[in-house]
Amino acid sequence: QGPPFRLTAGACVIQPPLIRHRVLRASSDLEVIELGVPAEHMTTIDHDLTLPTSAHLPKRRFSGQAFVHFTPSQAVWAPARIPGLAACDTGVAAATLGKASVSIVAHPAVGDRVTSTPRLRHSADILFTFVLDGSLTLSTPSRTDSLAAGDAFLVPAGMPSSLCDLSGDLQLLEVAL
Repeated sequence: QGPPFRLTAGACVIQPPLIRHRVLRASSDLEVIELGVPAEHMTTIDHDLTLPTSAHLPKRRFSGQAFVHFTPSQAVWAPARIPGLAACDTGVAAATLGKASVSIVAHPAVGDRVTSTPRLRHSADILFTFVLDGSLTLSTPSRTDSLAAGDAFLVPAGMPSSLCDLSGDLQLLEVAL
């Protein structure tokens, strides 16, 4: 997919099935959240293809999906599915024809502070949420957990949940399949 590019904090990349890619180098403090669905897939090495290539084909489809490279500077914020919070879409939903979506969810501007949400429900097959920054308390009918940066959670489809004690610096990575 063209010349090399640098991934920075907050960036998101979708590597569709069968796309060839290569990591050229990585900093020693690199942290990556990688989700692969299906989790079992063939990885092979092609010693004959030199990467990166000079061709940048942003509309090329790989098994029906497109490559995405989202950076925080591209963020367009809108109301999130969680009332009172804001979200930016990374372009993954369009690139996967709705099979997956990846959003950054955050507290809106200071002054619009949300301390708790109404009961939430979702219908996704999988809704994975990772706490990028800040803290919150997740409450479901069976348990209550305090979560901070680096924690993740899955709430089953249809199960009611609520978020409370949301910190002002809260940022979540929300992945729906």
